[in-house]
Amino acid sequence: MKKDQKELLKDGVRIESKTYTLHKYSTDDLAQLMDVRNHRIIHNKFNYVWEHKFNGEWIRRSIMDYQDSKKAYSHLRFWIPIWSKEYNKRVSAIEMIRMKQETAAWSEAINILNRDYLKKAEKVRRVYRLLSDLTKKEVAELTGMSYIQVKRILKND
Repeated sequence: MKKDQKELLKDGVRIESKTYTLHKYSTDDLAQLMDVRNHRIIHNKFNYVWEHKFNGEWIRRSIMDYQDSKKAYSHLRFWIPIWSKEYNKRVSAIEMIRMKQETAAWSEAINILNRDYLKKAEKVRRVYRLLSDLTKKEVAELTGMSYIQVKRILKND
């Protein structure tokens, strides 16, 4: 199981759909659970019940019925920081991986730009493919060419 998780992280697959052993919730589910507005404690004629809104519908969260609302609120205050911590840990792991991949892509782009044996048109194509989030104007600034030249080169691709 741990090896599968490491492989997913190495391949750059986003973790939103992946569930973990600590909490059997996806990252999207944790985002819903840690939002206080998605929880309510209601009285069902006999006892208090803790419910949470999960994908648009209210689902009972508590296993037992509560005699008073204080116990239900204490359980809610106990679980929300745990879900928040898990969510933040997952999001920071995703962002660190994204940042490493982006830095590696920029390093490769700089290497491509420093290669003397490549033609300028080939450099533009490779950099544009590698850094797909860049605009043509930014690619032109990186390569030292005009915007019109970069546009003409990329028009054929």
